[in-house]
Amino acid sequence: MFYLIIENIFSCFIIALVVTILLILIGAGLVKWIYPRFKFNPLYYILLLFVAVMLFIQVFLLAGATYAKGYISEAEEGMLSVKELFEEYPAMKEYSEAYINTDETQEQIKYSLEPLYQYFRSYIWKRIIWIAGIESLLVVFFIYQVNNQNRRGKPSVGRTKTNRRSISDF
Repeated sequence: MFYLIIENIFSCFIIALVVTILLILIGAGLVKWIYPRFKFNPLYYILLLFVAVMLFIQVFLLAGATYAKGYISEAEEGMLSVKELFEEYPAMKEYSEAYINTDETQEQIKYSLEPLYQYFRSYIWKRIIWIAGIESLLVVFFIYQVNNQNRRGKPSVGRTKTNRRSISDF
């Protein structure tokens, strides 16, 4: 059991790392594709690192919740297999009838697991919304910075320092 937990944590880590790298590349690549002259400076790399950490945490939690939801369904299937076991070996049913009522226990398990299913469904959707929000803010921030870079590169309107004319003006 301990190795299974370690394996799940490690796989969640790997999944989170890969998905985070992909999301960062998609977000930065989208901005670079739309605005090819955009220049990254150290502030953007710091922002990318911060966003990468936030995305990593959310994807890690999402992967973990998905694994936990799978364990809940395995627990429910395990109870169904106990009923099948009793049907296959009626002698076991006679000895355990005093302790386990499979029909009642199945209903109790389904009833008790439903809030967990709902919790994990809402938890998974919250993680997805967080990931989409972080990625959207990253793209919006980059687009805002691109527009600022474009504004700074344009000549100012109004009075200029010199009114010299070049040969190309004629």
